[in-house]
Amino acid sequence: MCMYSAHDGYANDFHLVHYGQLAMRGVGAVVIEATGVLPEGRLTPKCLGLWHDGHITGLKRVVDYMHNFGAMVGVQLSHPGRKGSTIPFHMYGKRPNKAFVNAAARASQAGFDFIEIHGAHGYLINQFLSPLSNTRTDMYGGSFENRIRFVSEIVQGVRKVWPAEKPLFVRLSVREWVEGGWTVDDSIALTKKMHELGVDLVGCSSAGNDTREKVPASPGYLVPLSSAIKECVPGILTGAVGIITGGKQANNILEQGMADVIFAGRQFLHDPSFVMNSALELGVFI
Repeated sequence: MCMYSAHDGYANDFHLVHYGQLAMRGVGAVVIEATGVLPEGRLTPKCLGLWHDGHITGLKRVVDYMHNFGAMVGVQLSHPGRKGSTIPFHMYGKRPNKAFVNAAARASQAGFDFIEIHGAHGYLINQFLSPLSNTRTDMYGGSFENRIRFVSEIVQGVRKVWPAEKPLFVRLSVREWVEGGWTVDDSIALTKKMHELGVDLVGCSSAGNDTREKVPASPGYLVPLSSAIKECVPGILTGAVGIITGGKQANNILEQGMADVIFAGRQFLHDPSFVMNSALELGVFI
């Protein structure tokens, strides 16, 4: 969840307190918010960054503190593309795929336990994937194989600099709720490719790329997307999202084999003690 509290991309005391308190309250793994791989690749001027070596120290301070409480810590590497609001989005001759790789190398130096490449919600990678937004006529547009080339290059590059023993996640908008858009079948085909390239887990979200989308939001409404990926891509782990707000609800998703991990964002903003309250709901006293 973006907190809009960084200065020039640098982490500060706010991030130490905000993320540290989640580790103190028993969260098993925390994903640091969408973190820009380029200065123009931020959602807002107040978003975190990893485009500069100077960003490493502040993030390492946060990671080290959280490790003291047994939490695993990941970072969500992001480029919003046309959804960025820092300055008008241009490439400026820079290659965003290389920027993801460089940011991954810095994440390793900061001590993160895993990386999540943000390929959902209408951000740059999603814009390449979707036939609704990708109207290119070069090797990155047109066919499915061409539209997945950008994210494939990013994953290949990241895997070269990211330690082999550490997990690599990719977050996807598994479907677009618009006719002619990206489909579940497309995500299944892409996930197979991602798994071959070394991705360990796919976070299964949806939407965010087209204003015509009509999202049927309700408790657990995106869990079937995770289930579909798990069923069709043996060996890949999946994470479920989508209005998961209770311990029993989350536990049932896991026990039914519909996901391997529960991702909760807004719920932790509403209730930082969500883990402890879920344990009480399930009769587990910690």
